[in-house]
Amino acid sequence: YANLQDAVLQFIHLYFTSFTGQCKATAEQYIQGYKNWDVHYQPHSYIDEFEKSQIVFLSAESPNILNDLEESKVYVIGGLVDHNYHKGYCYQEAVEKGVDHAQLPIADCVKLNSRSVLTVNHVFEILCSYSKQRDWKKAFSEVIPSRKFLASDNLEDQQPTGSAVDS
Repeated sequence: YANLQDAVLQFIHLYFTSFTGQCKATAEQYIQGYKNWDVHYQPHSYIDEFEKSQIVFLSAESPNILNDLEESKVYVIGGLVDHNYHKGYCYQEAVEKGVDHAQLPIADCVKLNSRSVLTVNHVFEILCSYSKQRDWKKAFSEVIPSRKFLASDNLEDQQPTGSAVDS
């Protein structure tokens, strides 16, 4: 959320969709002041909130590569962890709903030591960073934890010193 406040992000609007039941109850119990955030909370699904033609579901399994962000598009970051038991869930959801899908251009910019599945927070931070700099490589290097980068002689080329935090 702090990334959203950090500025020149004129066209980034954060929506929490399907914000009902246990998710809403947990927020009310544990996150004091969340209702004051500059976030749109919607009880219904993203598919009911936006036009299908606007939606791009981000998924590491998509064969499509996201080259740029468009103001007219809505980028969906799945809230379900996509590995192990739920591997491919977000991609399958996009296919079933008939919406566009894409993966971030991670493999084109940096080398990771594992699958390129990231946390929701990391994906959002990367999108915010890219929207300011228009440079995917810099965005990945600033956000992805250093432990995820492939150890090599070229690591300095991949990851400049900066704010990447191991988590």
